[in-house]
Amino acid sequence: MNVDFFDIKVRPIDGEYIMGDDLKLSLSPNTTIQELAEIINDKKNIPLSRMVFVLPPNRELKNLSKNLRQSGIYNNGVVRLHPTRENIWEVSG
Repeated sequence: MNVDFFDIKVRPIDGEYIMGDDLKLSLSPNTTIQELAEIINDKKNIPLSRMVFVLPPNRELKNLSKNLRQSGIYNNGVVRLHPTRENIWEVSG
């Protein structure tokens, strides 16, 4: 089954604390992790240098040039965003 767009949720987490509401996005499966970070930067004004993406349970996404599918993100998936600064999710966007 070929899907044109993935509906994904970006969940901001600081340790065990969920920092705010999920950011819901519809993106092409060919969207890179770098492009995902740029979209979040545009929407929430969080610098790319402050973003760490993690797939449950604890796999950090380090290769920003891989696309969503290559990174293991699929339709209706959740990507955890661990900002490297406290409360950045609430004060931005």
